[in-house]
Amino acid sequence: MKTISEMRKNSTKKDFIVDNLMKSNGLYCLVARPKVGKSLLALQLANSIATGTNFLGFRTSPSPVLYISTEMNFSQILDRIDKMNLNFNDDNFVLIEQNPSERKLNLMDLQLEFQTFANEYNGRFVIIDMFSGIDLNNGYDLNNYQDMGQVVIPKFRELCKKYNFTILLIHHLNKNNTSLGSTAIDGSVDGKITLKQDSNL
Repeated sequence: MKTISEMRKNSTKKDFIVDNLMKSNGLYCLVARPKVGKSLLALQLANSIATGTNFLGFRTSPSPVLYISTEMNFSQILDRIDKMNLNFNDDNFVLIEQNPSERKLNLMDLQLEFQTFANEYNGRFVIIDMFSGIDLNNGYDLNNYQDMGQVVIPKFRELCKKYNFTILLIHHLNKNNTSLGSTAIDGSVDGKITLKQDSNL
């Protein structure tokens, strides 16, 4: 048994990449219906972390950001960055674009890219936009609870620990407003941010 004083004395302060919202070495999902603004919000979050400025009022721990896009190309992302007047530079933001005419990035590709990012930039934050655009290898099914909960999500968690990363997976909501695919996706991550369109707009 421990008293509350003993618990406070022995507790260690959590290390956050975004205070009280995203912990270091965590795995998170940002979900929304198509065309609601997932990528815009993700780029704003990336900007806050890259520049060490507050995000939605929460303090951030500065870090270079790796942004992996499986849907938008360089020019589309650059257009959004310029329109939002974000403050990225060569030292704090790196982008990987998935060429639609080539094979999908797979988990082995991600590991190589993560290793380069960790070694060359000492970065701690990665955004994968979109999760469904990654080849999950060996035919793992996004809709299968065991595939997601026991294989795929744990592989992403291993990458978080191995490279000291926090990873944000951007993902779609289905027509029932739940995450597309197995419920294991929601249950296996450290947190989920759901973006909903204001019906008054």
